[in-house]
Amino acid sequence: MIIDDSKKNNFFINPPRTGILKKYFDNLITAKKNVPNYYQNIEQFKFNKELYNFSKKYLEYTSDFDKHAQASIPFIFEETMILYYTILKYLNNGGNIISIDAANGSAERTLVSMSDKIKSLFTTANHSNIEIFKKKPVKNCYYFEGANKDVLSYIKNNEKILKIFNDGFDFFIELVGFQMYGKERELPIKYFKQILKKDGISIFFEKNSHSSREEFLKREKQKNELFKAKFFSKQDINEKNKEVLSIMDNQLVTKEELIAAISKNYKYIVHIWNSGNFNIFVASDNKNNLERFIKIMPSNVIDEEFVYEKNLPKIIKGDLKI
Repeated sequence: MIIDDSKKNNFFINPPRTGILKKYFDNLITAKKNVPNYYQNIEQFKFNKELYNFSKKYLEYTSDFDKHAQASIPFIFEETMILYYTILKYLNNGGNIISIDAANGSAERTLVSMSDKIKSLFTTANHSNIEIFKKKPVKNCYYFEGANKDVLSYIKNNEKILKIFNDGFDFFIELVGFQMYGKERELPIKYFKQILKKDGISIFFEKNSHSSREEFLKREKQKNELFKAKFFSKQDINEKNKEVLSIMDNQLVTKEELIAAISKNYKYIVHIWNSGNFNIFVASDNKNNLERFIKIMPSNVIDEEFVYEKNLPKIIKGDLKI
C-alpha cells in the first residue's frame, strides 16, 4: 500500500473537533455532563438470531458516550448494529476496516471479537476514549489518537501498523468524522480513498444541512421533542444546542453536496439510511461487491415518522441491481 500524505493539510484547517470542542467532548465521554436516561434495546433484534447475538456482544463494549450518541440521534443504535453486523457477514473470509472518529471503538471491538479474520483501526481525538478502550481491548483492534487526517501519516510511519494493514482496507467508515472538522468533502474523500482496496467499500454517515433552513429546523425540532426529550432533560438539550451543535452545524453540507463529492470519487453510490437530518451513503468502484453488501444488509429498524427519504436503499449512481 502506497500512501501519499503530502496533501493532508489542504483540508480541515483549525478544526473545532480538536480545538474548541475537545474539552466538551471529554466531558461527554467521561459522563460529566449530558448523561441520558437511555438503554440499548436488543430485544428488537430477535427477528434475526445472528443480529441479536451481535448486538448482545456489543453490550460488552458499549460506553456512556455511545449511549449519549445513541440517545441524541434517532435510531442510530439500531442502524449501527445492522451496519456492523452486515460488515461481519460480508467479511466472512476476513478483511480490514478503518473507522474515522469511532469514539472508543465499541462497534469495531464487537466486530473483531466475533471474527479472528478481521482487523480494525479506528481514530479518536480524545484520550479519554482510549482509556475506555484499554479497559477492554480486543486483539486485532487498533487505534489512533489524534485528528483523523493524520491517521494516514501514522499508518505510513508506523512499521507495525503498516505491516498489519499493508494490503489496504476493505471498508472505510466515516462516522460524522468530517462534519466535526470542516465543510470540505471532496478532498478528504479522495485522500482516504487511497488506502481503500480497489474493490473496497466506503461508508459515509453524516448529519446534513438542507437547502431550506425551515425544513432543517423542523427536523431538528422533531428530533429534540419526539426523541431526545425521552432521554435528556430540557436543560441538557438546550445546553448542547448552544455549546456544540451551534458550532458543528456550521460544518454541515447538504445531502446533495455530499453526494456530489462522493460522485467525483466513486462509480457507484447507494443511499441506505435516513433519519431526520442524518443520512448514510455507501460507495464503491466495484459493482458486484456493493450489490452483495446491500443484499446482505437486514431491513432498517426505524419509526416511519423520522424517515424523509422513502424506499431505501436507493441507487444514487450506477447501474446497480439491489
